[in-house]
Amino acid sequence: MLHTFLPTLLLLSFSLIHPTTADILLRQNTQNPTIPTNPNSPSCLLYAHIANLSTIASNSTYRSAYLQLSPSGSIAVARVLNSAALALPPMMRNASLNLECGNWSEIAVVEAERNFTRGIVGEFGGLVGNPQEIKAGVELIGIMIAILGMFGGVWCFMP
Repeated sequence: MLHTFLPTLLLLSFSLIHPTTADILLRQNTQNPTIPTNPNSPSCLLYAHIANLSTIASNSTYRSAYLQLSPSGSIAVARVLNSAALALPPMMRNASLNLECGNWSEIAVVEAERNFTRGIVGEFGGLVGNPQEIKAGVELIGIMIAILGMFGGVWCFMP
């Protein structure tokens, strides 16, 4: 029992005092912040646009609201969202683009949430409430009585 407990205890004590990878990365990011050198360049504007569309494409609530508000039709807009979701990972891995523009993917996630609470999805505004909300009011009682009456009537009058 002691021969397995001692190495475990040593490993645990070493892991508690050893700095984790997240701590090291946090220290590196706070010491060397990446300041965008040219945020208005065409490549940075494209990166920001792709990051916004990819954020909308990856969240089902944002996506459905965007498709409902878009006047272009859902099939064409869905293709644009899907292509943006495919175009973002290479841009995120491009170190020179991230150095020039900053990390637009993280900014897009935060801003999409903030805009959605204000009724804005992408470039479309006027969203009132949650489009996926189930409306269950007093009219549901009448609908349920009608359904039960229909099925009950069929069952009662079966030969």
